[in-house]
Amino acid sequence: MYLTSPMTEPRISNDKVPEVFALAARLYTRKQHDQGYALPELLQAGLEADIPPEYVQAALHYLQTIDLQQQLQQQAIERRKKLWMGAIASSVTLLGWLVWTYQSLTAATEKVDFSWQKVENQLRRQADLIPSLIDVTQSSAHPERELAAVLAHTRQSFLAANTRMEKIEAANELARALNRFENYMMQNPLLRSNQVVAGLQYELTDSENQLAAKRNRYNYTVHGYNQQVQSLPKSLVAPILGYEPKPYFDTENARVPVMMP
Repeated sequence: MYLTSPMTEPRISNDKVPEVFALAARLYTRKQHDQGYALPELLQAGLEADIPPEYVQAALHYLQTIDLQQQLQQQAIERRKKLWMGAIASSVTLLGWLVWTYQSLTAATEKVDFSWQKVENQLRRQADLIPSLIDVTQSSAHPERELAAVLAHTRQSFLAANTRMEKIEAANELARALNRFENYMMQNPLLRSNQVVAGLQYELTDSENQLAAKRNRYNYTVHGYNQQVQSLPKSLVAPILGYEPKPYFDTENARVPVMMP
């Protein structure tokens, strides 16, 4: 590669000169690319390559437009990603809240149903006493056929009731009939002295006390349940999930039923 003599600098052979210049040009071009070009430098380079400046500027504008479009597309993709991630996070949060709401309302419903079962047990206990009360009224010295008919009718109404509201209405009629029987018994001293009647009176009193306690507990659980169903935000989805307000066991505005003999 090098031609040397004892008294001169090394010389490069002719066949290597083009290769040296080509490599130097590539190195220079690479350095320029690393540093970038100012617009005047780019135009000057175009002139050296016999390219008119307007074509260089047009090409530069075109490439800048393409870069801008790519940037805008990338930004749009990033925004869509963020929107999708937000939508997924919101959906997961909403689903979790719906599951929690469903479980909460289900638990509250179970408490109400359990409390109502205790109430219904006491109501059935009172209904089971009705036949014995009818026998007492019919076997007394002055049987009251209307009272016996009222007792029989209210018992039958309670046993035939299907919905909870129907059972509550029938239970109120049953309570009024039992109050009427107690008044009838208080007006007959002979009945009060009867051991069978005394036993029935004890059963009635105990059942009424138990029913009052169970009714209060039921109304308390219904109040808590209805608050959940009727309060925001659960009220927005409770009907969709099949949860509606439940009736209270209201004993006000009682009307004494009258049965024709």
